[in-house]
Amino acid sequence: MLLQTIVLPKMTISGIALCVVPTCVVCVAVREGAERAALFTLLASAVYCLSGADCGPIYIVTLTLTAALAGSVCDHFYTRTFVPALILSLLGLTVCEGAAFLFRVYIGSVAAALWQTVLLPEILFSVLAYPLFYLGAWAVSRIGR
Repeated sequence: MLLQTIVLPKMTISGIALCVVPTCVVCVAVREGAERAALFTLLASAVYCLSGADCGPIYIVTLTLTAALAGSVCDHFYTRTFVPALILSLLGLTVCEGAAFLFRVYIGSVAAALWQTVLLPEILFSVLAYPLFYLGAWAVSRIGR
């Protein structure tokens, strides 16, 4: 969360800041399962909201649902490997950032026409950070074993 709120807004790619919190949440969900991931995400998103994040209350709902859904899908349909987790990360980013973007459009802080120039590049660039978080989640999951 510190990376998301302090470092990444200052390091932009073509004026677009990366969003790594949904990617991190999906990595935890893929590695740990639906129940543990949903509890972790609920607590982490509450702290993220209390830190003053933009659209924080929306992230509480969307991140928790994304983690529960990604964990359930991996529990029932996919193996816990890189490619299914990458696809789920892309879907998680789309849901979380799409909901935040729609809220910003609703309150009038951003124009709806910017979804092609702001929302889509943000999602695609944020997926590029996924391998780092996947390796980190894999290394952390091996600590307790």
